Amino acid sequence: MAYTINKTDGTILATVNDGVLDTTSSLSLIGRNYQSYGEAFNENLVKLLENSSSATEPTAPIEGELWWDKTNDRLKVYTGAAWVNVGVESSATEPSTGLSTGMLWNDTTNDQLYMYDGTAFDLIGPIFSTADGKAGFQQDSITDNLAATQKVASIYNKGTRFAIATTSAFTANTAPSGFGSAVMGLGINLATGYKIHGTATNADTLDNIDSASFLRSDANDTTSGTLGVLNDTGLTVGTDSDLNISVSGSDVTIKNQTSDGDLKFNVNDGGADTQAMTIDGATGDTIIHKNLQVKGTTTTVETTNTSIEDPLLELNRSSSGGDVDAGLYIQRGSAGNSAILYWNEGEDKFKAVTSTSAASATSVTDTAKATIVANYEGDSLTVGSVSIIENEIRTNNSNDSLQLGAAGTGNVIVNDAIVLEDNEIRPARTNDDLVLTGVGSGVVRVSSLGFADSTSSVTGISPDGALGGDAPGVYTNASNSLLVTEEAVKRYVDGNADIYLQIDITGLAKTGTGAGTVQGLLTTLAPVANFAALTKAYVAATTSTVDTLSVTVGSVGSIGNVVSGVVTAVSATVANPTRDNDLIYRVNAGGTAWEYVSGA
Repeated sequence: MAYTINKTDGTILATVNDGVLDTTSSLSLIGRNYQSYGEAFNENLVKLLENSSSATEPTAPIEGELWWDKTNDRLKVYTGAAWVNVGVESSATEPSTGLSTGMLWNDTTNDQLYMYDGTAFDLIGPIFSTADGKAGFQQDSITDNLAATQKVASIYNKGTRFAIATTSAFTANTAPSGFGSAVMGLGINLATGYKIHGTATNADTLDNIDSASFLRSDANDTTSGTLGVLNDTGLTVGTDSDLNISVSGSDVTIKNQTSDGDLKFNVNDGGADTQAMTIDGATGDTIIHKNLQVKGTTTTVETTNTSIEDPLLELNRSSSGGDVDAGLYIQRGSAGNSAILYWNEGEDKFKAVTSTSAASATSVTDTAKATIVANYEGDSLTVGSVSIIENEIRTNNSNDSLQLGAAGTGNVIVNDAIVLEDNEIRPARTNDDLVLTGVGSGVVRVSSLGFADSTSSVTGISPDGALGGDAPGVYTNASNSLLVTEEAVKRYVDGNADIYLQIDITGLAKTGTGAGTVQGLLTTLAPVANFAALTKAYVAATTSTVDTLSVTVGSVGSIGNVVSGVVTAVSATVANPTRDNDLIYRVNAGGTAWEYVSGA
């Protein structure tokens, strides 16, 4: 009866008939009753023991079968399709046959281990080759000054240790080779001459300077040291680079780079942000917002026109009260001596002169008097022996006559309107009136007045009862000067007579104005337009009041039925009227209304 030989996965490898030796696989499968089977059986055991060691691969391999490749001294396994190496292959060159994913290769040239990823060999380690020298991290032991062993991570490159990383600070018994100090700080310690290049997230010090000592570029900061920008391009400020400070040769420029932008100078005035000066970017004008003090020997202003808004110009500010002349100095160049309008302290007067004195002189030497052409306004003016005081022209010397004269055949003409000739005063223009009038409280006084003929007329005669007033009871200085007729006197007397009234003022207010007041009733009874200002009205007033009111209440009813609250009698008592005979009212000064004076 034949044997059915199954593989591990249950599939049939072969069917071995009785009495035969089956060579379907690398092993000889023995059939039932096969003679001399012992040799075949033992040979199978040897093949298993030596993994079919041969220079050539087995001819009938099955999946998972091992073969020792004597040619390459490599153990290989059959994948069902090909023989692949098992374990780490050591060679001086990269394997090209029998490759499988996960295969390890030891590069004997560089002493490095690789793994095959299905496409290429990837380096597992070490990261350095024998020729390059040790590189990367390596754990080392260092004996400290207390004879304790400290575990550190050393960083090598090209066989040289250039950094030691430690999680605890210590002092080595001896300084490690290449390190200038035996002190190992917490973190990474670099050998002498080595530096970390690139970007660090944080640092305690830089060149042994604390990080807090450096200025920040991303936030507001201050410095107690001196900040220098050692280039001519200078300093630029603002998100739009508005302000620039630059140098050109020996010149320094402060510039607002925004079109028409102002350049402002502010100060802290007692805690308040105060603008002191502005340079207008649109016009170039300089505006001083506070007081300007210029200190020095000489101030030179080179402008075409100088405009000063102040009503008063102060000169000689620091004067201590000594004999110092001060004023306006006009340089005339080749035209002649300088012109000076100044206050002569010694003579206590203003003078206009030409002079050879310098502008810095404190005492002016008059060379010649200068001519002043001007309109003069003031209380008094003295010219030679004639003085003008307020509205009067007179001579200064006693008994001197005041003469107004014209040269040749000319006349004295006042304001192109009045002609003074010999003993005659007449209008200069045809048909003009000659009017003599005073100003303010002044009057025209004529010692003797005559009228040359019947055609003469006099204006300004008051025809009504105002006695020269502008209106009844209204008087001004101008109107008081009017002439008054007899008729006017009579009207005045008639219009200024006081009145006397008897009125019942019950329910009326003695003071106040309008409806419900005595003033309102008086305005109706005696219209104010008929009376002169300050005319009085004397009112004999009476007031009536009810003193008492009596009511008698009784009851009316029958047996078992009583009605209460029936008024049986009413009586009233009225007192005698109260007299108030001293109420006084008057027309106000404007002649517009009656006003209360007294008697309340």
